[in-house]
Amino acid sequence: ARSDSAYSGAASRQSAPRPAAPRQAAPAQPRDLNNDFIVVDEPISHLDEENSRIMADIMHEEAMEQGAGVIVTSIGKHMSNLKYDGIIKL
Repeated sequence: ARSDSAYSGAASRQSAPRPAAPRQAAPAQPRDLNNDFIVVDEPISHLDEENSRIMADIMHEEAMEQGAGVIVTSIGKHMSNLKYDGIIKL
């Protein structure tokens, strides 16, 4: 028969639980080219007319490549060469 002291000695020799391994970041995922919308907040507010036109062209090309719509917020300045399907005034 085992004595209580022998049993408690075995328990004390057990190692402490190991800390959890640090989490690793998930690998980067490929760019999702099926976005519904590109949302931009006043993208041309500080640009001159020429750079506003360039920005509109870039956004249009990117939206076409992604098959996405464009939502633009503005306090009044419009991108003249970007075709708007609708304007909502708040």
